[in-house]
Amino acid sequence: MFAQHMPDESRHLKRYRITSALAILLIFGTCLIPLYSAHGDNEKSESFKLGMVKVSLHTYWFCCFFNTYDPTLLEKHAPGMHARNLQVKEVTLPLPGVEVVKVWDPDPEKARQIAATFNIPTVATSLDDMLSGIDGVIITDTRGDGSDHYELARPFLAKGIPTFVDKPFADSIAAARRIIALAHKTGTPMMSTSILRYVKGVEEVKAHLDEAGDIQAVVALGTGHPIIYGIHTIEMLHSIMGAGIESVQNIGNQKRDILKLHYADGRDAVAVIAHDAKTVFRTDVLGSEKHLSTGDIDRTGYQTGAHGTMKAFIQMLRTKTPSVPHDTTLEVLKVLHAGQQSLKTGEPIFLKDL
Repeated sequence: MFAQHMPDESRHLKRYRITSALAILLIFGTCLIPLYSAHGDNEKSESFKLGMVKVSLHTYWFCCFFNTYDPTLLEKHAPGMHARNLQVKEVTLPLPGVEVVKVWDPDPEKARQIAATFNIPTVATSLDDMLSGIDGVIITDTRGDGSDHYELARPFLAKGIPTFVDKPFADSIAAARRIIALAHKTGTPMMSTSILRYVKGVEEVKAHLDEAGDIQAVVALGTGHPIIYGIHTIEMLHSIMGAGIESVQNIGNQKRDILKLHYADGRDAVAVIAHDAKTVFRTDVLGSEKHLSTGDIDRTGYQTGAHGTMKAFIQMLRTKTPSVPHDTTLEVLKVLHAGQQSLKTGEPIFLKDL
């Protein structure tokens, strides 16, 4: 009613003010809405570009979790890997939002081959060329003993690039300490682990450990070289039992390691590593209420373990915190080296002395 008696100029002025207010609200609203939703959306759509250093079968395996690939080329360079990828339905490939964009190997042909297999856009000509354009790096083992891992990891840790170091972490406790010290000094996220830490069967035993009641015995079985592959056995056991191993006594011989592990809280466990036996890894927990077992870890288990390991690495990229604490990595390596020292004397070796 009032508006009907307003002069035309007043009506026009009111309309202008209303329109201006709506425009301002719209402008600020469109600014505020992305700011509010960006945090949640970033967590969901966050993407990472990775580099791969050195080419081995592990490199081909790990790349399967990040990039699409040419099945024919994968079969040529890593026979049976494509079939395993298809067989293990529990693991979906590739992981979303992550891509390998650079690869380097001292043998350029190896680098070109894996780049062609996984559509990796850049084959670096040197290790220094790897230090830009990536959010994280995976150093895969090619020597078998980890003896070059410090030199390979050093430039990335110095540059602040989050780093995953393949097993075995290092060829000595001193070298392991150097890598960890550099990671701490530079504040760079770094992790290393065996894939058996994340095998589905291992995680299931961990989840139900309280149901076992009073634990009477824990036995881990593994095969292969006492350190290079022994790390799988110890990492599997360590994942279930946790940290805190005080001493190691090896009552085995040159063909098999039988490690008696004593924990500071009084617990005990046994790890058997048969050097020349048919490959098997498993851990059994005998409790007063229940027997828990990982069962024999098969190709499905290995695939779930590798998948879990790569997911743990991506989690580290997001949180900037190692998914496996450095103290844990060092304790596992100490157990392996203590076992070899004890084999010579038959006496327990205390980890604090290493």
